[in-house]
Order: sequence, then structure tokens, then C-alpha cells
Amino acid sequence: MGARMRACVCFLVFLLHLGDGDGLSTGYSPSAFLRSPPKSFRSSEGRLHRPAPSVRLHPLSALKATVQAVDLQDRDPLIFARDISKANDGVNFQFEGLTYTLKRGQKVALVGRNGAGKSTLMQVLSGRLGADSGDVLFQGSPSVIFVEQEPELEAFGETVRETVVSLESPHSLALKELEKANAEATKSPNNMAAKNHLEKALVRAEDLDVWGWESLVEKMVEQLNLKHLMDRPVRQLSGGERKRVALAAALAMKPDVLVLDEPTNHLDVFGIEWLQEQLAGDDTTVLFASHDRRFLNFLADELLELDEGRLMVFRGNYDDYLRTAATRREAESSELQAKQSLLKKELQWMSRQPRARQSRSKKRVEEVENLKAQVKASVQRMKTKERKMNLKAAAVTGSKRLGNTLIEVEDASLAFDEKVILNEVSLTLAKDDRIALVGPNGVGKSTFLKVLMGFQKLDSGSVKKGTTVQVGYYSQQQKDLPHQRVFDYLKGALKASASDEMDERQRALAYEAMMSKSVPVEMAMNNAVALAESGGESGVGDMDREAGVRNLLRIFNFPEARWYGWCDLLSGGEKRRLQLMEVLAQKPNILLMDEPTNDLDLTTITALEAFLETFEGALVISSHDRQFVDRVASSFLALEGEGEVSRYDDCTYDDYMDFVREKEELARKEKEREEKRQRERERAEAEEKRKQQEAEERTKRKEANIYTETAKKMFREQQEMRITQEFEKAKKDREKEEAKQIPKKEAEQKNLKPMRPKETKEFIEISSKLKVLRNRTKNMEKKCKSGELHGRELNALYQKLGDNCSILFRLEEKWFEYAERLEMFGKAELVDQYPSWL
Repeated sequence: MGARMRACVCFLVFLLHLGDGDGLSTGYSPSAFLRSPPKSFRSSEGRLHRPAPSVRLHPLSALKATVQAVDLQDRDPLIFARDISKANDGVNFQFEGLTYTLKRGQKVALVGRNGAGKSTLMQVLSGRLGADSGDVLFQGSPSVIFVEQEPELEAFGETVRETVVSLESPHSLALKELEKANAEATKSPNNMAAKNHLEKALVRAEDLDVWGWESLVEKMVEQLNLKHLMDRPVRQLSGGERKRVALAAALAMKPDVLVLDEPTNHLDVFGIEWLQEQLAGDDTTVLFASHDRRFLNFLADELLELDEGRLMVFRGNYDDYLRTAATRREAESSELQAKQSLLKKELQWMSRQPRARQSRSKKRVEEVENLKAQVKASVQRMKTKERKMNLKAAAVTGSKRLGNTLIEVEDASLAFDEKVILNEVSLTLAKDDRIALVGPNGVGKSTFLKVLMGFQKLDSGSVKKGTTVQVGYYSQQQKDLPHQRVFDYLKGALKASASDEMDERQRALAYEAMMSKSVPVEMAMNNAVALAESGGESGVGDMDREAGVRNLLRIFNFPEARWYGWCDLLSGGEKRRLQLMEVLAQKPNILLMDEPTNDLDLTTITALEAFLETFEGALVISSHDRQFVDRVASSFLALEGEGEVSRYDDCTYDDYMDFVREKEELARKEKEREEKRQRERERAEAEEKRKQQEAEERTKRKEANIYTETAKKMFREQQEMRITQEFEKAKKDREKEEAKQIPKKEAEQKNLKPMRPKETKEFIEISSKLKVLRNRTKNMEKKCKSGELHGRELNALYQKLGDNCSILFRLEEKWFEYAERLEMFGKAELVDQYPSWL
């Protein structure tokens, strides 16, 4: 009885240990699930949830990125889930009877294996998806935004700018209202209603800090590498670009609860560090699922583990979770041992007491059967959890022996439009290389891997591969899996790998036959074909392939119930695991892996790290998972932009980031120095310009003084000249006036009278006649003197000339009389018109 009592006591101690949430340093407390929600909570049914975010912008906090311990008991409950269950296929529950309280300001991480139901649980807690049973209750009306792994954006804007900077966001509306109120107040300054409206609009704008909006948008767009995408239609975005756009819009929205499914996917290290600092320095409640362990350690103050439909809570970050999980496994192991010991004693009692099966001991027998079932379930659960992935068994180095040089890149250049990816880059990949490609998003890491694979053609240069190279390429893009059973799909991958190997073996045997006279060529080829059809020495026939598939599926913890499920119906993480199995099944001796940890659960990532550490071949990876890179890579190949590629050996990711930060700091200081030099140059130029202007001003003042004296002198001379001119004019006017008076006096003396209009007209007519008569007289005189006429004709001409001269004399006499009278009485201008005949 002593052993039995000790086992019972151990079991009770374990239960008490679990029940006391404060008993563990990290605060593991299943009893926390059982609290009832306050009356102010209400169901999520009927609430309108926005699946994709609008923009709400606030200034970034300068808070140091350090998660400090907080007392979760002091926080207000925000979301309460009570006895919720969900089965996506209607039969197999992903979780059942879960109860959990999410408190305001918490940063909660959700972990679990691929396919465990993490995404489904987040959708249920955010109100995006209804539970099959149970309730999800909300305190008040909190705004909840869920950013899924593959967000849909088309409904929220045509372009990235419209999606990120929503015109219907509170900031935009507040700014519009402020502009409207300001216009009203300006138009009607004495209107009290307009003044009150303006004051309310100002208070609203200050509460939302609309003036910091544009600067925050610029910072967010820069950190998430969206600057070049702002005017691009969202329908043209890749999956990673969509994720970054949705994340930017969600962060700007500033909701009460932010639910993020793998937020670090498609972010570079700079973006991840900015994101974790942004979330840590904010009071927004965050529920997130992530495979990035450093991100988990930095941000999480509580972890939820979803395992076989059960939800377990761990206080603290990821390291605390690992320690607590280890402690819990030890406690569960002690509990199992106690139960097994107790069961053994009870079974011995039953075997010694045949009559124990009588009715008086029936209750005890039922208890034994229940204990037996509990022990069996616990043993099965412990076996499942303790089964470690051994990817070493999933793939072995290919049978081909590797040379010293596997891939050689020589003077490779590549550019897309104006963006240079590679600029005369040369690289030799050796068999022991473990290289991590690093650099900001969009610099060309995925493109460089495609260049190594031969999928991307270079503008110039070459890529040469060794003859024994077998490359396994794991793409960042998730494959479109066919509607095929998982088992059959992997079997086909193994068969394809075996066929490739057999093809090479056939070629090798054919070559041997050609070189050897003892082996006929036809016999050698037949042997090769037979070897390929049978599976050969490598044991890759149908039976062996099926065994290999079963081995892979067990290693990757695929439940047997899902072996014959459809590939296209797997979860995102399960599809990525299947893609990884397909690559490893090819038995590569070079692995090119583009973001291999995306969508994988932490168990798979840990196992993949262990495999890659002992992988007998070369490795080139592109990953932003810092802990993963530190474990599997020893060198860094940094794509630094503008086609520049630099290699750093024997360093960690932190070393590389320190170097980048030091380089940025040096660049910043150099920029500051250059700006200082520029300011000094501008000050010197301004000083020189000021001195020049002063000199010009002095010259102008001197010239102005000279001009003033000259002007004064000229003014005096002009004044004197004007006076003289006025005097002379006055004198002339006086003389003219006096001259006018003389004709009048003469006219009076001669008894002349002013010209009448009739006489003036006659004067004009006489003037015209005189001109004609003068011309006629001249012509007659010429003709008389010419000698052309004689006798009577000449006498007749002289007679006419005499008559004409008599008429001319009388008219001239009359004309002079009229002219004198006109001049006497101020009409000399009429006389001056006819001077030509005089």
C-alpha cells in the first residue's frame, strides 16, 4: 500500500501544481479558462466585422523595443470565448470546448503544429468565422482587424494608395471636417455655431493627431517596402506584396484588437524589427501566429498552444514557453508513471481476486477500466509528442560524388528596366558552403536563386554547374497542388527521382559498354533498362516507394487519417511541408531554399535546422528568420542594391546586422558631415554674396551721389534754360502780337476792309487761274523763240501772247490786293498756299 499511496500523492501534487497559476514562474494556469465573462460582454453575432483594414494613422512610438513583465490581472477583459468548438469538415474537430479570455493590451502568440487549427481559431476569436458551438463575447464594441495569410484587397481600393490611405478612415474624415469648419468660421467670423463647430473639429483632429498622419504613412510605406507600389492596382500585386499592403493598412487603422496570421512572412529583417517595435510600443491588443522565434520572444507576453484540440496557456515569451512546456512534460510523465503504477497494482488485485468481478466490487472494476483507458490515451499522446522529426531519414545525399566546385557564376549581369539586380558578379559555390542570402525586400534574392537554378536568363555572363550536381529547389511561392491524394503525390515524386537516377545509370552502363569490348552494347542497355524497371539497387520499386512515402509522412507528423486526403485541401503549413518533402525526396546534393520557414510550424523548423546542420552538400538559403539562419548558415551573401554583392564569412545574423547598422551609422554621419559642409558652403556663399551686395550698394550709393549732383546741376541748367525759353517765347509772342497789330494799323491807314467770303473764294479761283496763265505764257514764249513759226503764224502767236499777258497782269494786280487784305486781317495762311507762281 505504501507504493500505491505514494503514487496517489504524486498525482494529487501534480493536479495542485497545475491548478495553481502562480505556482510556476511563467504562470501556466489552465484554471484561467474557467472564469465567467462580465455582464457587459455581448455576443459577436450580428456584429459587422471588416475583414480587411482601412487606414488609421498615428505617430510611431520611440519606445525601446523591450517587453517588460506586466501583471495581466490588472488588465480589462476584451474578448471572452466560452466552450467554443469548430470542425471545418463537420466531423473532425480542430478544437472542442475551448474557453479563453483575451485582455486589453495583451500581446498573445498562438503556436501549434501545421493543421492544428490556429488560423481557424483566430478567425473565430476575431468574429470572422462562427463557432459550431459555444460563444465569443466582446466587451463593449471593440474594433477587430484580422490580417490573414492571403488577404483579399480588391474591395477596399483600386490602388495600393487607396487601400493604405482610405478616404473613409477617421483621420481623413476628421481632416475634411476640420477644413469644412475652418471655411465656415472664416466666412462667418461672428457666427457662434461656426466657432463651436471649429472647436469640436480641432479637438477631434488633435485626439487623432491628424497632423502626424502623413509622416507615419511615409515611414510605414518605407519600412514595409511599398513606396514603389503606391500607384499600382492591387489586382497586379503578388502574394507577398498583398500581405505587406494589408499589414500596413491594419497598423494604420489602429484597432482595439489586431489579429495577425504569420505577420513576418514576406518582410525583410529591417521590416520585422520595425514591426516588432511598433507593436511592442503600442497599446493595441495583438493576437498573432508566427514561426519567427525571435519575434515571439520579443513581442509575446503570453503564449497559447493549440494541440490536439486543447488550448494551453503559458505566461511569458517563447523561451518561457519552452521551459514551462518541459516542466509540464515532466509533470505529465510523473503523472503517467503514477497512473501506470496504480493500474498495475489494481490489475494484480483483480488477478488475485476472481470474486472481485462480483457486484460488490463492480464499481472498483469500473474505476480500473477507466484508469486503463486514461493510461492508454496518455501513453498515445506522449508518444505523439515525443516523436521527433528526423529529416535525416527523409533525404540522404545523392549517390553522386561532389567535386570541389559545384556552381560557378562568372561576370553575371542582370537588370529589369532600370533596376539592376547583378552587376558583373562572380561566385564559386563549393561543396561545404552554407550561404544565407540577405538584403532588403525587392533587392533580388529570389531572382538570384533562380539564376543559380537556371530559371532566369542573364543579360551577360554565365552560370556553370558540375556534372554530378543534383539541385533541390524550394521556392518561396507555394505550389498549386493538384487534386490528388497526398500519398500518391509523394509516391510520384519518389518515382520521378528514381527515374532520373536510372536514366543516369543507363547512360553510365552504355558508356561502359562502348569502352569495354567484353560487354556488348545491346546487353548493357538491356541490363540498364531492367535495372530501372525493377527499382535497381537503390530499392525504389513500387513497394519500396510506398514504404518511403510512409516513412516521409510519419517523419513529418502527418496523421495517418490524412495520408489519403486531397493535396489541394491541406492547410497552408501542410502544403509547405508537402513541398519540402517533395524536394528532399529528390536526394539533392545542393539545396537552394527561398524562405523555407514560411508557414512551417516550429517543430518542423527545428527539425529542418537539425537536418541542414548535417546535410552533406552545399546550401544556399534566403530567409528572414534570424535564428534559423544562425543555425544553418556560416556565410552571408549580401545583395546591397545596384547589382553589388558582398560576401561575409564566419559571422552571425546579429554580426551582419551590426555591420549594416554600423555602415548605416557611418553613412548617416557622413551625410551629416556633408550636410554640415554644405551648410558651411552655403553660409560662405551667403557671406560672400552679402559682401558683394554691400559693395554693390556702396557703388550704387556713390553713383547715386554723383548722379544726384549731376542731376542737381542739370536741373538748374534745365531750369535756367526753361526760364530763358519762356522769356524768348514771351518775347516772340509779344513781337508777333505787335506784328499783327502793324497790318491792322496799315489797313486802317489805307482804308482797307476785311475780306468777305465771296472775295476769299474769288482769291482762290484767281490763284488757280494765275498758275495756268503763267504756264501758258511760258509755253508761248518758248514757241516764239524756237524759230519754228514765220510770217502770219508768228504774228498771230505774238498777238495771243500779248492778250495773255494783259489778262495775267490784271489778275496779278487783283491777287496782290486780296493777299494784302488777307495778311492785314490774319489770314496769311491762305496766301502762303500759293507761292509757286511768284
